[in-house]
Amino acid sequence: MSTSMLTAIGVVVVLILITSKGFRNHGDSSALQLEKYKQIAGQAKHWLYAARQDKHPLVGLVHASIAASKIQSLILLCPSKQLEKVLQIDIVNLQKTASELQQSKLAQIKIACPTLELQNTDDVSVDWFI
Repeated sequence: MSTSMLTAIGVVVVLILITSKGFRNHGDSSALQLEKYKQIAGQAKHWLYAARQDKHPLVGLVHASIAASKIQSLILLCPSKQLEKVLQIDIVNLQKTASELQQSKLAQIKIACPTLELQNTDDVSVDWFI
């Protein structure tokens, strides 16, 4: 399974969780919505940190993909300029970091398993479903 597929699955799961657990704005919950955005951003940073610390590249790839899916979910929920203003983080840079980390982990997997053929690993992108 390619990383773009893992990322897409993660995005779908996060969006389902967000919509099913009352994250949607119900009229008076803009502060609650902001807190949820901060929570998702914090989770993304956590998974990026975990991916950097992982010794096994496959586990690191999973963690980087989770981070990428959370970042992509944030971008889908709120425009990046608004996220940067409200959360005071550079979401585009965070997304780039997650993508680079995915590519790094894929390169490590290719080195560790040279006979393993990974498809579509040159470009990790989830823009196909938007």
